[in-house]
Amino acid sequence: MAYALAMVMLVALLTASATKVRYDNYKVYHVVPTNQHHLTVLRDIETRIQDLRLWSDVQDVHNPVHIMVPPYQEEEFTNLIKSFSMPHKINMHNVQELIDLQEPVLRSETSFGFEEYHRLDEIYSWLNDLSTLYPGVVTLSDVGETYEGRVIKAVKISHKTGNRGVFIETVVNRLYVKSNMFHVGIHACEWIGPATVLYILNELLTSNNTEVRDIADNFDWYIVPSANPDGYEYSHTTDRLWRKTRSEYNATCYGVDPNRNWDFHWGEVGTSPDPCSRMYAGPEPLSEVEIRGLSQYITSVAERLDVYISFHSYGQLLMFPYGFTDDPVDNYDVLYNIAEKAAKSLTSVHGTVYKFGPIISTV
Repeated sequence: MAYALAMVMLVALLTASATKVRYDNYKVYHVVPTNQHHLTVLRDIETRIQDLRLWSDVQDVHNPVHIMVPPYQEEEFTNLIKSFSMPHKINMHNVQELIDLQEPVLRSETSFGFEEYHRLDEIYSWLNDLSTLYPGVVTLSDVGETYEGRVIKAVKISHKTGNRGVFIETVVNRLYVKSNMFHVGIHACEWIGPATVLYILNELLTSNNTEVRDIADNFDWYIVPSANPDGYEYSHTTDRLWRKTRSEYNATCYGVDPNRNWDFHWGEVGTSPDPCSRMYAGPEPLSEVEIRGLSQYITSVAERLDVYISFHSYGQLLMFPYGFTDDPVDNYDVLYNIAEKAAKSLTSVHGTVYKFGPIISTV
């Protein structure tokens, strides 16, 4: 009897673990702090009311803060912000409806499209195809392994020898200017990051635009499409809003915010020592195997890099160092001018307005 009961409980646990987290009737509130006391309340609100999630940082007075509120805590939340007379409105009435619209669809076609989100195996399969289609131009590297044993892949695009490099990813908030490198996908739930970088990668190989061809041919491009594969897959299979790694640090809370696990001014600003926090920086710098591997790879190509770009989502921001101090970076004027020109270009093409500046005063 005890054995049968244990088996029933095990099946129940396995079933529960396979259930997808849903956010039916979760709302996103737009709240505007108008004084310093409001800022204090909002910075502490996730600990005062369990299960609230800040979708944007609490920065300064009159800067809106977006907060996701579960239906079972809406009354407590609205009573709190009304008691402090904070201006507020509802930005989104049902988060799950937006998640459902973004859900990847089953595809019968064999081509890799850029109007839908792709799973990790689809992305890696497409990258393998590119290395076959563009021998000597596209080179794939395994630059690390995840906690759950997945490979972290990097792509190098090089049309000629002697180029400086650009690195692109979606994990690190850094911007260098020498060679080019992208990293993306460090926050698992930010699907638009990898999607955007894959589109850029394709343009670097196929575009006939003379300006695109100029930068494609005269820089080497180092691209990490998914810097947090475990979290990325978990956001597809189980929890769309998951952003951390999947390492275990206690019985109930998993993962570390990989973007806060680097060994540069670790744990100083905008982090949490609580393993259950979405901003948990880990027990020590480089505790996450993903970040250790990525750090080693970046170090191995650093001398060739002129530019480092990290893609994140939610908010229209163009930011450059620093995020831990008000002291200006050495090439502040150069980075400010680049950000200003980029913001103006985005507005002229798409009508979108991007805020720009140092991380610490912009986010």
